[in-house]
Amino acid sequence: MFGMKITERTHLLLKDYIEPGDVCIDATLGNGNDALFLMETVGKEGVIFGMDIQEEAIRTSADLIRNHCFEVNIESIDLNKFRTQEFGDEETNLILLKMSHEFIDEVTLPKAPKVIVFNLGFLPAGDQSITTQSDGTIVALDKSLNMLSGK
Repeated sequence: MFGMKITERTHLLLKDYIEPGDVCIDATLGNGNDALFLMETVGKEGVIFGMDIQEEAIRTSADLIRNHCFEVNIESIDLNKFRTQEFGDEETNLILLKMSHEFIDEVTLPKAPKVIVFNLGFLPAGDQSITTQSDGTIVALDKSLNMLSGK
């Protein structure tokens, strides 16, 4: 495990924990690498919810997953529509939400999430002036712990 990137180590540890059919959340999509890993791990039976504040991250993540020939049904929703619109069905494997992760507890999930991943910072090769903020991240982490513990 030494010499590996932190994301590679994280994926290695999570791979034995996540099962096909699980629900997982990628709270900071970025370029979509974590979402792709989660999709590959939960399979067609599982559902991944991905969120990011940048439209570019939503597009990049969807493209990455499509380019890896992973047959998924992707539904992309803007935060403004998110609160008033039903979304997702048994055919949808990946739901991408343009929203801040501090609202993570407002996502209606089909069952409790098995894993919630955060990869904090700015979008690689994106606008580095747009980044996660500590106040919102602390709120998101607290809410995530409650979601994972069933509270």
